[in-house]
Amino acid sequence: WVGRKPELFLTYPFLESIPVEFVPIEKIAGWTEDSVVRQRAGYPLTSEKFVALREDIKKRGLREPIILRERNGELVGLQGAHRYFAAQQLKYKSVPCRVARGLYWKHLDT
Repeated sequence: WVGRKPELFLTYPFLESIPVEFVPIEKIAGWTEDSVVRQRAGYPLTSEKFVALREDIKKRGLREPIILRERNGELVGLQGAHRYFAAQQLKYKSVPCRVARGLYWKHLDT
């Protein structure tokens, strides 16, 4: 399972150049189960699609980093909510992430 939203990488090509780091799962903010369902590709955490993702991560690991944004010292999820919740259910202590810091998201703060 490799989930990727190509338009995100087309809009923000620098994302793929951000190094991957392991972030403690409890430090990631910004996602709730309700917010996941409201996403464009949203599906509930009880769906067969989510269960398949969770089982794949259980078997092969989390292979696609979660995209986060650092804002005011908080790490906020941008992409990978389903992977985040799957890792959380599987009791991961940390997950691979790309964290956009500094001027990367300056235009969103206005």
